[in-house]
Amino acid sequence: MNFSELIKKVNKEKTIHEFLEWCDEDPYSNEQTRSKLSDAIDTLRSMEPVCADGLYVIHIGMSEDEDRDYNYAYLLVENREDTYSFEVQSWGKVLGYEIFHKDVDEYNPEYLAALILWEITWFGYDECTIKSRFEEIYE
Repeated sequence: MNFSELIKKVNKEKTIHEFLEWCDEDPYSNEQTRSKLSDAIDTLRSMEPVCADGLYVIHIGMSEDEDRDYNYAYLLVENREDTYSFEVQSWGKVLGYEIFHKDVDEYNPEYLAALILWEITWFGYDECTIKSRFEEIYE
């Protein structure tokens, strides 16, 4: 299953609820975040995925900080052991990425979609904002 297939099948409200569970320090109010995330999901659902030919696979990992353990989405490239973030990848590309089959089986679809959305909306809830914020930080 790729991300495009997942995002089209999930219950949007349950996915947003899963996402908001992590937003306790979000600079936006939950209503603003809810609205922006809802729009992002609608945008993703309307987009065509870019075929990744199975080269890139989204995996779910476990990490920890001082407060708690948490899951996160990351990218593996075929035949490599390095992991990659995909927060600034084009959404079309992310839609075409396969999701590791064991992760699809292990996590409920809304939680899995929320983990991926968390990654791709790190710098904003639309591609224009993401590009602008990324350039501000890293250039």
